[in-house]
Amino acid sequence: MKQLTKSRRNRDCNCRGIFQSLKMLHLVMNPVQTVYFLLEQPEFAKRLLDMHEKAQLDLVNQCVSRGVKVIMSMDNLDTMFHPPSFVEEYSASFYQKASSICHENGAKFFIHACGNQRDNLQLISSYGVDGLEGVAFPPLGDVELDEAMKLTSDKFIITGGISAMETRDLKSTEAVFSYVEELFRKMAPYKNRFIFSASCNTSIDTTWDTIRHFRDAWLKFRYKY
Repeated sequence: MKQLTKSRRNRDCNCRGIFQSLKMLHLVMNPVQTVYFLLEQPEFAKRLLDMHEKAQLDLVNQCVSRGVKVIMSMDNLDTMFHPPSFVEEYSASFYQKASSICHENGAKFFIHACGNQRDNLQLISSYGVDGLEGVAFPPLGDVELDEAMKLTSDKFIITGGISAMETRDLKSTEAVFSYVEELFRKMAPYKNRFIFSASCNTSIDTTWDTIRHFRDAWLKFRYKY
């Protein structure tokens, strides 16, 4: 294989992660203190968030104008931390503008999801976002994957299907294959916008054999349904 030139390497680095303003406050202040800050100092908070949004949108523009094809905002849209009212007030502007910038440059815009998603799905889909990464389903989330598809637009992409519960509990080849086949059967109506992947996390005691079983099950059933 030929060695890539520097410019070619840059073009082939096709995915970037960023943080939306509200998530940055969570990282700096923790979620509880962030809620107090937003409620007690709304005007000051809005000024800070607007400054961060401007900087992040500039970063999005720099990335996609140089060939990056996918941007993901690493926000974890769990409604425990991102209730719909906060999303509308503090995140909507960024998601809409970032999606627009990406689309104008032939790129996709995703948001990292985890935990409870049901109450945010229609909202996020309405902002022009291309999809959510790692949607969790019961018992780790509050919406089944096929339900999530019904709550979003017909071009909205959702990734997931393998949660920590499956990687922990499904030990045998037969168990993994049975689970994957049933999942693919259920998701068949939405296969044009479903990406089979980990839903946010993998159990720390997952064996290498289990990971291989999921790979082999995907290979077997990917074209069946």
